[in-house]
Amino acid sequence: VKSARYSRETLLNRNSGRLPENRYCYEITLPATSEKEIKNYLRQDLIRTFGIEARKDTATLDCYLLRVKKQKTNLQTKGGASVIDIAPNTLQKHLTNQPVELLAGLLQSVLGTVVIDETNIKYNIDISFPYDFFKDEHSNVKDFLNKNGFVLIPAKRELEVIAIVDKH
Repeated sequence: VKSARYSRETLLNRNSGRLPENRYCYEITLPATSEKEIKNYLRQDLIRTFGIEARKDTATLDCYLLRVKKQKTNLQTKGGASVIDIAPNTLQKHLTNQPVELLAGLLQSVLGTVVIDETNIKYNIDISFPYDFFKDEHSNVKDFLNKNGFVLIPAKRELEVIAIVDKH
């Protein structure tokens, strides 16, 4: 499951310029090296800094499946620049010329549950959100998606997860 990409401005608390509670910004400068060595450095830093180890695992999780109600939606992009404007103070939040998997990632953030893109839409989309969409009730999110040709179906799926283990 791919996660949505957010800009630094979206993640930061706009008033203080700091990350929200329990989030960390991590930066590492390394000489040119292999991906395997980079992962090793990251693994060592997690143990050294937080006393935890992360490893890949699988688990059966509750999730939503994002599907289209009908084969053709009217969301196909009209082209132009790729834009993600979902900042809290933006009145006209929208995605322009973006893949559907980005919408699935945003829904995942709003709903607090994994959202799997099963739309089979191969083209980029344009979609506008209500001003308060990212603070909205789950039922209103589903209504919004329904009006735009999508449906969210509750499901359980075996998914890759990162297991965090306390090394202390």
